[in-house]
Amino acid sequence: MTRIALSTEAGRTVELAVKPNNSPQTYEINPPIEGKRVTLRILEWDRVSTGANVVGIDNLRLFAVRPPDFARRVRPLDSAGGMVEYPMGKGGIVLCNLKFQEREAVPINADKKRRILATILANLQAPFAGGSEIIAGADLDYKPLDISSKANQYRNERGWFGDAAFTLKDLTPGRNVFAGVPFIVHEFATSPVPTVVMLGGSGVPGNLPDAVTGIPVGAKADALFFLHTARVDAPVQDWERRERKRFEVCRYVVHYADGRTENVPIYLDEDIADFKQREPKPIPGAQIAWTRPYAGTEFSAVLYHKQWTNPRPDSEIASIDLVYGPDRRTVPALIAVTAAKRR
Repeated sequence: MTRIALSTEAGRTVELAVKPNNSPQTYEINPPIEGKRVTLRILEWDRVSTGANVVGIDNLRLFAVRPPDFARRVRPLDSAGGMVEYPMGKGGIVLCNLKFQEREAVPINADKKRRILATILANLQAPFAGGSEIIAGADLDYKPLDISSKANQYRNERGWFGDAAFTLKDLTPGRNVFAGVPFIVHEFATSPVPTVVMLGGSGVPGNLPDAVTGIPVGAKADALFFLHTARVDAPVQDWERRERKRFEVCRYVVHYADGRTENVPIYLDEDIADFKQREPKPIPGAQIAWTRPYAGTEFSAVLYHKQWTNPRPDSEIASIDLVYGPDRRTVPALIAVTAAKRR
């Protein structure tokens, strides 16, 4: 190209003489042009030396002129302008222009967006009294629950899924914070007793049941966080993904003190995934909470935490059941549960 033109809907046009080569070129438009829509037209190009009637532009960058007080009034937090701070007196406004979708084409984006929003809200010490959204890691009061009375499986080689080489024995017991949420990982050093809740399945030690009921809660909560994982016996196939099939492998049944219940369906590769993975994968309905390589192998142990927002936060939750769903493709394991309330 040897000549191009830029114009806007306001009617002004600027013509620029450009060099017909592949080098980066910078041009000053003085005075600047204003408008919402910019049209670029290629006016002239070198047909002789190239031997072809073909032109192209690899990249075009337009730089805006900011007023002198822009830096005082506006503080971009990213280069794309999706997050901007507007100081106003003693306070201000933070624009967090993230598009939350029910299902992300790239699943890891859901986790990234939640973390960005949670960090901004936590830094702002933002209260939640006026809204319904619960964000893990933000301004919440957490109550890790004691599930030990219903624990029926060991995390070490004595139990887990029956393979002594791949267990959860390296998970640190006691109070831990995973992806912004505190959990209590049970372990009794003086007495070798079960520490996690697991359902029964082929090859699983202990002759476990298909349902564990009555996991105690005894508290009101705006949200529950389930720290869980699973042994996946029948992975989701590519053709099933193409047909958008969903598999409810288990569910949590929430029992309120007034006798009512709510189901929390858990879908494979959305809310839960395999405990042993070559590369820990993000899933859209839960966050990666903890991972640890299995020494001497190509695998890592992976735990997820699933958030469930309570539709009845003013009603006391009495207990929780863990039961199989209609698609029995996994053996689920529940490591810990935490209740959360807005401050």
